[in-house]
Amino acid sequence: MKNTLIIIVLACLVQASPVSGQGFSFSLPNTNFLLIQGGSVETKAWVSVPQGDSAILSTTATGGIIAFFQPSVVKQSRFVYLIIISIDSGLVQPQNFQAMAICNGTTLQKTVHVEDAHDGNGYLLVDSARYWLDTAFGYLKHSYPVQKIFLNQIETLPWIATFPYPPLWIVTHHLFVSGNWRATVLWHNMVPPDNWEKIFVYNEELDSCYGVHVDSYGQMSIIGCDIMHYNYQDTITSVPDMPVADMARVWPNPAEDEVHISFPEGTTFPVRIWMADATGRILLEECLQTPDAHLHTGGFTPGLYVLQAENGGLLLREKLILR
Repeated sequence: MKNTLIIIVLACLVQASPVSGQGFSFSLPNTNFLLIQGGSVETKAWVSVPQGDSAILSTTATGGIIAFFQPSVVKQSRFVYLIIISIDSGLVQPQNFQAMAICNGTTLQKTVHVEDAHDGNGYLLVDSARYWLDTAFGYLKHSYPVQKIFLNQIETLPWIATFPYPPLWIVTHHLFVSGNWRATVLWHNMVPPDNWEKIFVYNEELDSCYGVHVDSYGQMSIIGCDIMHYNYQDTITSVPDMPVADMARVWPNPAEDEVHISFPEGTTFPVRIWMADATGRILLEECLQTPDAHLHTGGFTPGLYVLQAENGGLLLREKLILR
């Protein structure tokens, strides 16, 4: 049976109201990246925010680098994306900057390291990407006349154009970002009638999404929207810093039909279980109420998995092999 890769995320919501400032954590497992001029990369981060509080996310990136979080303000514990863009050839090599989360006067930060890959330029096809994005906005305003003012506002945002790195084959991808808005422009590099263009404009915080398809003959149509994130340089083997004594335990490993999880004394319950695939799509969600739990894994394809546990603070992140 072919091995597959799935991430199992265990996260926690504390029932009692936590003390302000407690339970705040910031995890950025992947902090080393390669970029080309005009290229970009995304990486997942996790922010735990005490109930009723909020966290502000920012970076100190300079010297030819733009880096920011989507979203940059969170009011509940969740995943966010750090977007890193190389905007010119003056990138200081190598370059470090700080990625920061601030909550109630407490600042948590991680050092991010960026180097030049020296194997391409992401600006080569940006004019084509801008053309298709402009064309899509024109068609959207024609298709949704009632939303024309809203779409005009989105179209005139200060979009930053970038080329996801490493590049994807066959289908060319370009990403445009502005605040929490994103636009992805794709075209299939084939000969007619197998070539096409797709343009998606979306804001996950507003749950707003538009999709446009252009066929080989230039005919346009409205399609369902695909939300895309380009965190291909992420590695699920990265483990955030944490005291080993405070971690939960998982056994056996490798495992077959069942995995046992034991949480340390003093763990606050419930512990919420999130099961997500490698793209972050949630597959399962439930809560554990006791310090000893069992996960039935017999229905999963053999391969490499990751277990992560959190209850306002990170309890566990461990590779798990299923046979």
